[in-house]
Amino acid sequence: MNSIVNGRILSVSSVCAQATADPISLIRQEETRYQTEIEQVADRIHDERTNRHIVLLTGPSSAGKTTTASRLEKELEARGTAAHVVSLDDFYLGEGKAPLLPDGSPDYETIDALDVDRLMTCLQELVRDGKTSLPVFDFVTHGPLPEERMLVLEEDAAVILEGIHAFNPKISACLPPENITRLFINALSRFEKDGETWLKRRDMRLIRRILRDEQFRGSPFANTMKMWPQVVRGEELYLFPYADAADCVIDTTFAFEPCIIKSLLLPRLAKVERNTPDYDTARYLIERLSVFCDLPLSLLPADSMLREFTG
Repeated sequence: MNSIVNGRILSVSSVCAQATADPISLIRQEETRYQTEIEQVADRIHDERTNRHIVLLTGPSSAGKTTTASRLEKELEARGTAAHVVSLDDFYLGEGKAPLLPDGSPDYETIDALDVDRLMTCLQELVRDGKTSLPVFDFVTHGPLPEERMLVLEEDAAVILEGIHAFNPKISACLPPENITRLFINALSRFEKDGETWLKRRDMRLIRRILRDEQFRGSPFANTMKMWPQVVRGEELYLFPYADAADCVIDTTFAFEPCIIKSLLLPRLAKVERNTPDYDTARYLIERLSVFCDLPLSLLPADSMLREFTG
């Protein structure tokens, strides 16, 4: 895997100094870094692609897969490579059809919660025939819609298959190796204060998920925390064991993001009551975010990847 997997060590004091002195430059610098990494990946795929190329894009929860896939699609198109994003979420079997965990609850993190046979058929049809009919999953009804969508793939085009299981060997086994590029994305950098790891990579993703769940899914902090152990378990079992297969890696950490997120999240965390199971986690995140300076959300570009979480 690319050496960027180790990420950066970002100093809290340095970030705050830059954010205070010239926040616009800091934000522009970080947005440019992220965009440049996407462009470099697009260059590689465009130069090395085979006919009907498949880009397998994966990363853990709240790494920014949706925005990164969309931006990569645009960059490939700008280079003359037609591209189409396909989400693994559309292959979910639906409510009541996922395997069960030992406690009897559904395991929606395993690849067996997907219609793997249908997925393999669709991918093989795309590479062989250049067209397939794709399912569309409805998260309101928790099942696939009766209407499907036809995807036609030109010979020199690419499909970006995005989802936590994109690197799973069950998926790649059905494809010619030369037709595959594996792209791993994650918030790879961590924040350090006085020689201590202050915000871990998983902390940043949890913070993003808390915001996203409240902003876009109507799910309060308690619900996010209830699901988080299962999410982490799924990543450890079904994602990270395959991460070393990546051909390309993108770091989706933005040095300034705690400064933006602070004012959005602290009021929510402050409402968590002392006698609740997640009080300690809320206090921990309050402590970690409180040391950062404040930056208003209005400074965040409208097309920033962080808008996936902040709105």
